[in-house]
Amino acid sequence: YVPLYSRLSSASSPIPKSHMERAIDHSLPTGIDVWPNYPNPFSDVTSFTFKLGEDKHVRLAIYDAMGREITVITDADYQRGVHSAVLRSGDLPNGLYFYRLTTDEGMIQWKMLLMR
Repeated sequence: YVPLYSRLSSASSPIPKSHMERAIDHSLPTGIDVWPNYPNPFSDVTSFTFKLGEDKHVRLAIYDAMGREITVITDADYQRGVHSAVLRSGDLPNGLYFYRLTTDEGMIQWKMLLMR
């Protein structure tokens, strides 16, 4: 009796290693991107999701409708991949806000609405 899974090993893989590495590289993110915050509009908490095609320093900040910086959600180094961050509205007044993700590649900005 030989179990079915005994024939599975990395040494006898029918897929060449170079093809597997290329498939992994294609499945990982490239460039930078930010998705709309969720939920939007929000009342107490909203989350931000962004992807990085390579290791980057990321700054994610919130601005009011007049362009004044309200708070910085993150200002740190991140590895390649998909990440998320959370904003708790605290004592912020209702209104229109903008969030801006900045890296050395550039800046992406979206708007969001705080409604209680």
